[in-house]
Amino acid sequence: MMRSDPLAPLAVDSFDRDHARHLLCRAAFGAPPATIQRFATQGLERSVMELVHFDQLPPDDSLPAMVSDPDIIRPLTVEERQEQARARREDDREALTRFEMMRNDARRRDRQQAAQLERWWLAHLARSPRPLEENLALLWHGHFTSSFRVIRDSHMLYQQHHLFRRHAPRFDLLLEAMLHDPALLRYLDNHRNVRGRPNENLARELLELFTLGEGNYSEHDIAETARALSGHGIDDHSFVLRPRLHDPGPKTILGQTEAFNARRLVPLLLSQPACRRHIAWKLYRHFVEDVPAVDTPESANTIIHAIAAELERWNFDLTPVLTRLFTSRAFYEAPTRSRMIRSPAHLVFGLARTLGSPNRDWQLIANQMGVMGQRLFDPPTVGGWDGGRTWINTSTLFARQNTAAYLIEGDPRMIGRRGRALPPADPQPLLGSERPATLTDALPLLLGAMLNSGPNLPANRLNALRAYCATRPQPTPAHLRRLMILITALPEFQLV
Repeated sequence: MMRSDPLAPLAVDSFDRDHARHLLCRAAFGAPPATIQRFATQGLERSVMELVHFDQLPPDDSLPAMVSDPDIIRPLTVEERQEQARARREDDREALTRFEMMRNDARRRDRQQAAQLERWWLAHLARSPRPLEENLALLWHGHFTSSFRVIRDSHMLYQQHHLFRRHAPRFDLLLEAMLHDPALLRYLDNHRNVRGRPNENLARELLELFTLGEGNYSEHDIAETARALSGHGIDDHSFVLRPRLHDPGPKTILGQTEAFNARRLVPLLLSQPACRRHIAWKLYRHFVEDVPAVDTPESANTIIHAIAAELERWNFDLTPVLTRLFTSRAFYEAPTRSRMIRSPAHLVFGLARTLGSPNRDWQLIANQMGVMGQRLFDPPTVGGWDGGRTWINTSTLFARQNTAAYLIEGDPRMIGRRGRALPPADPQPLLGSERPATLTDALPLLLGAMLNSGPNLPANRLNALRAYCATRPQPTPAHLRRLMILITALPEFQLV
C-alpha cells in the first residue's frame, strides 16, 4: 500500500553514518570521514539545516577571489567608430589592421579571463564550506544554459554565474533575473527579437526547457511569448528594454490574454502545474534518481508530485523544499542509493572533498573535465548535458580513472601532462582514528570512505582487492594511495 505522505520524515533516531554519507554525497558532492561522522553524531535535522541554510555560513576567505574586467569585450567608442568607418571608406589598410589586431587581442584576453573564471569556480566546487550553494549553481548552469563558445564574452558569463549563486535557492527570483540576463539573451538571440519580426529562440526554450517541459504549450504560445520578450536586449553588459522595439499589444499565452512583458510572464508560468512538476522533476533528477521526464516510473512520479506540491506551498523557495526532501524517508531508501552515475563534476569534487581538497592544478582538471564531457561554462547544447549513461564510454572511463589518480597522487603524468608534481593526498584522514596493521585491514575503511555504497561490494571485486592487499601487506602511504586508485577504478565508484 502506498504511503499517504511520499515525503514522510525519516525517523530521527535511525539517522546513522550511512545516511549521513548519502546526504553528503548527494547534496554536497562528498565529504571526508570526519565530516560524515560529525553529521551522524549531530543528527538529521541539524545536518540538513547546516546544508540548506548555507547563507548563514561565512565564506572561506582562503578561496581565490575573482574580479572580472568588463572592458575586455566592449563596444567601440564614438571616436573609434568614426575612425573605423573612415578607414573602410578610404581602404586604409594600416588602420584596418590596427582595429583587427585590437579585436584579436581582446579575444585573446577574454579567453584568458574565461579560463580564470573556470579555475575560480572549480576551486570553490572543491573547497567551499557551502557545498549546496555550489551544487545548486551547477544545477542552474545546466538548466539556464549559456556557452562561452557562442557568447564569447567572459564578463557576461561571470555576471550570469553570480545570478545563479545569488538566487540559488529561489527559482522564482532566478527565473525573472534570467529573462533580463545579457548572457542568456545573447545566447538565445533575444537581442534580435523585435516588434514585427519576433525571434522565438528564447521563447521556445523558456517554455520547453526552463519552465513547462515538452508538450505543455502550443506553437501559438511560443509565438506570443516571443512577442512578450521583444525589445529585451543588451547594451554592452547590461540589460536594456527598448520600448520602440517591444510589442506592447495584447498576447494570449496559455489561455490568458493581457499586454504581457517579461515581468508579467513570470508569475503566469510559475502558476502552471506543469512548471511545478517540471522543476520538481529537475530537483528529483539532480538529487535523488536519474529518471526521464516522460514515462517516469510511478514510484518516482509520486515523490515528484509531492515535491511539486511543496514548490507551490513555498512559492518556489527551495530552502524549505529541500529541507523536506533531505529529511524524508524516501531520500534515503535503498532503491535510489548508489544508483546515479556521477557526472564529471560530481566525480571530481566528490573525490576532492573526500580527500580533504588537496591543492591541484585546476586548469588541468578543467581540461580533463572537458575530455569527460563536462566543460563548465561550455555545455554542448541549449539543453545542457544529457547526463546519465551518456557520461560513460570507453574514452571517458579512461579520463575519469586518470583524473581520480591525479587527484590522489598529484602527479600530472597521471593524466598524460607535463608539469610540476604537487604533494600527494594524505590517506590517513580516510582511515579516521584507526591505525590498521595491514593493507587488508585498511581496505574496508577506504571503501567506506570512498564509496556511497560503503564497503559492501560483490564478492569477485572484493576478493580481487584483497588479493592485491595481500601482495603488499604494509599499509604505507604509497600502498594506501595505490589501493585508493584501484578503488576509483571500480564500477561502484562511478555511482553515487
